[in-house]
Amino acid sequence: MELLYKFFAAIEASVTQPWLAIPLKVVIVAVMLLGALTVARLLAIKFWVEVSVRVERRIRYSDILESASEIGARVGNPGWRSNVPRSWANVERRSPVWLLRYSMARRLVRQIPLEKLERMTKRRNALEQLSRIPKRAVGFASRRSLILLASGAAVYQYERPGRTRDDLQIIADEIPRIAEQRTWAPILVLTVGVFAITRSGSLIDRIRARDEAAKDANRMLAELLATLSELDVALQEVHENINAYRSAYLDVASGAAESGRAWSPGFGFESDHYGLRVSLYGRKSLEILLEEPEFQRLQCALDAAADHLAEIREKGISSVALRILSPVWQEIYSCRLQSHLYHPTSGYTAGIKYSMLGLGWMKERLETKERHFGHLSKKDGRDDGELDAKLVEEAYRLDDLILRSRLAHCQLQKIRRFLLKRLHGTSLTKLVSAVGHR
Repeated sequence: MELLYKFFAAIEASVTQPWLAIPLKVVIVAVMLLGALTVARLLAIKFWVEVSVRVERRIRYSDILESASEIGARVGNPGWRSNVPRSWANVERRSPVWLLRYSMARRLVRQIPLEKLERMTKRRNALEQLSRIPKRAVGFASRRSLILLASGAAVYQYERPGRTRDDLQIIADEIPRIAEQRTWAPILVLTVGVFAITRSGSLIDRIRARDEAAKDANRMLAELLATLSELDVALQEVHENINAYRSAYLDVASGAAESGRAWSPGFGFESDHYGLRVSLYGRKSLEILLEEPEFQRLQCALDAAADHLAEIREKGISSVALRILSPVWQEIYSCRLQSHLYHPTSGYTAGIKYSMLGLGWMKERLETKERHFGHLSKKDGRDDGELDAKLVEEAYRLDDLILRSRLAHCQLQKIRRFLLKRLHGTSLTKLVSAVGHR
């Protein structure tokens, strides 16, 4: 405050008129508050971005390889899995550093179970939501009305120190007397009427147009809720069967059908009995799984959601819909729904159909597998060590993509909850509605 009072003293020395000096003081305080809040907002955004990136991406694969090599397991060498201890009790050294390296290296020889992946998703989603609190708090404090109010309070405290309570008491005593006077009400109504008549356009028509646009947007968003609910159920079914997709993709990448040997992160290549495993466990190829009813249902739900969002845009109420959806804007952006509410460009025509929601990365990696594994999967001159190392890295990346897909599903569920709450109302809106009816 001492620094602020020095600025006030400099203004009083330069400007002698109080009617000009007081607004200048308010402006100075507002500018200083705005600058401090801008810096705080940038720091909050940077913090949120850092947390979001760490939430979406697990630890780098190179770090895992380094930890594995430190305990004697070099991926790619024959029998490298036997060098990874089966339990922490078999670790050569019991220091915390070695136990950490062992826990990281164990990830190379197993896939994350679905139950653990779901718990990890919920934990990381909660962490990402908590990281938004500083950004939202600073954004709320950066409102112009609050900045002007705080600036006026600081100047008022400087101009009339220690008199705040007395002045508030005087204002409170004057309120009943002002309320008894009826002259201000007709003057206010007359002022509003003159303002409405002298405008170039009809104020009533503008209010009516805004109300009609809000009604149309609310109706379209209520229909969108039904579409997103179907998409939520379809995603849930696909994620429940993600183990089958994961195993089928690794079979395709390792060339199991051609070589007659299956591959898994925990055991590597199995020399034989691939055909027996197919008959016993019913493993299917990825092409067949992508044609299963649950995956087709997901594609239909994605198409319906994209078409409905495009319909909102074509009706010209996308800006109204985006204003209504502003509390969940980050979730909308994460799910790539915003591109359908704007006029789509050539780079965004695919939209959510090829996003993490649509699990389009499955088809994409299936189509590009030859580039990564084709020259290693040939029977002649096959390098099993190098292929095994590539497959371990691919299995790790696959878990990361599944995790990101589940995180996107959490964002979709938050949008659904927001629309559902808006449709059915909150405790506050129900209370206000009840008071209005009375």
